[in-house]
Amino acid sequence: MATTCDLAVIGSGPGGYAAALAAARRGAAVALIEREAWGGVCLNVGCIPTKAFLASAHLLRRIRHAREFGITVQGVEVDYAAVRERTEQIVATLRRGLTELLRREGVRLVQGSAAFEDQRTLRLTQDGKTERLSASHIVIATGARPIAGPWAFDEERVLSYRGLLALATLPKSLLIIGGGVIGCEFASCFAAFGAKVTIVEQQPQLLPQDDPDAVRWLARRLEADGATVVTGATVQQLAVQPGGVSATLSTGTQVSAERCLISIGQRPNLEGLQLDKAGIAAGRGIQVDQSLRTSRPHIAAIGDCLEGHGLAHWASAEGMLAARALLGEATEPLDAAEIPRCIFTTPEIAQVGPLQSQAGNVRVSRFSLAALGKSHCDGDTEGFVKLLVDPVTERITGATIVGESASQLIHYAVVAMRQGLTAKQLAQTVTAHPTMPEAVTEAAAHLYGESLSVARASTARARA
Repeated sequence: MATTCDLAVIGSGPGGYAAALAAARRGAAVALIEREAWGGVCLNVGCIPTKAFLASAHLLRRIRHAREFGITVQGVEVDYAAVRERTEQIVATLRRGLTELLRREGVRLVQGSAAFEDQRTLRLTQDGKTERLSASHIVIATGARPIAGPWAFDEERVLSYRGLLALATLPKSLLIIGGGVIGCEFASCFAAFGAKVTIVEQQPQLLPQDDPDAVRWLARRLEADGATVVTGATVQQLAVQPGGVSATLSTGTQVSAERCLISIGQRPNLEGLQLDKAGIAAGRGIQVDQSLRTSRPHIAAIGDCLEGHGLAHWASAEGMLAARALLGEATEPLDAAEIPRCIFTTPEIAQVGPLQSQAGNVRVSRFSLAALGKSHCDGDTEGFVKLLVDPVTERITGATIVGESASQLIHYAVVAMRQGLTAKQLAQTVTAHPTMPEAVTEAAAHLYGESLSVARASTARARA
């Protein structure tokens, strides 16, 4: 006999637990199903552990430049075991907090793998035991997993991000195949730790989907940290050898490394769900409408089990929207142009809206962080703020920020776009001095000839 609930959510990542909480807070009886660790990939082997690693790398860089601040530090080294222990403690703390929150809000936590028996019944399997759950509404939030391309992960020498985070010791050398967000973040981190990093990207630049002006800053920093950046090349052969891996590039170059990270993309986790038994249409990912409903209107799908975007905060927003829609609330579709995209390398890169090359006829204002007093005080003047402004309405239509705290500063542009603010309104916003947010208001002010740091800023009218 099946137990029943109002809403069943398959997957407890950022989108899944957001959907569960949104529904529970609206009085629904909710079951949240997870086959692995609570919090999904993001909390356990994705966003959180990688940012903890990157925080250690960032601090290490700061310490190495301590002399520039009049501070002498001796004997600096990476205790990799301690880095991993700190990361594990952070993950455990956040996982415990998440499960306590879910239980406090009345969400039933169900450990196991889920598969559809029909459009309203799930078969749950754990440790050889099976139960059935009948739900009036269902949210599929099963995420995605890394793909290995023509190779295979052994998680010993040829690694996914899961395998790399699980290494007990710091590799002396690391080959990274794929220069997207994951590849670049790990390259930035392990280069700082002292590994000899080679990153290979088949497109002409790292981060092919991102602003070329921003990517150039990152490539220069990676090379300054000792990494080798290879673009416009592919790996033709990859072989595991005693003590490491060997790769032959399309350029004819041979690369040897102790470990290899493959970060060339992800595939939605759909296998085992038996979507056909529920009549759910899917291609590479599950197909949904603007309310995230599948071909069965009482079933929604969110996050990376769609042909996804890979952003945890986007999945969270989708989870809340899907839950509200399934429970009968009026909803508005998410606007992809208003979702910030952040890359936590050194320097950070953050973007919202279209790239300058995609934006058509816009006014462009660029402000260098080297003009900012706070940047000089902090000893980090790398980067810029670039604002895209509609020449007719004067509204902010996009932004790219590179440098220290870019992932925080981008939200000034996000709020401006969301609320329909003009560049003039942003320019007239008073930001404290000396602070990093001054860079955003100064970029806006320069459009009107009112920047206090004109010598370091530039403006242009651009057409894609």
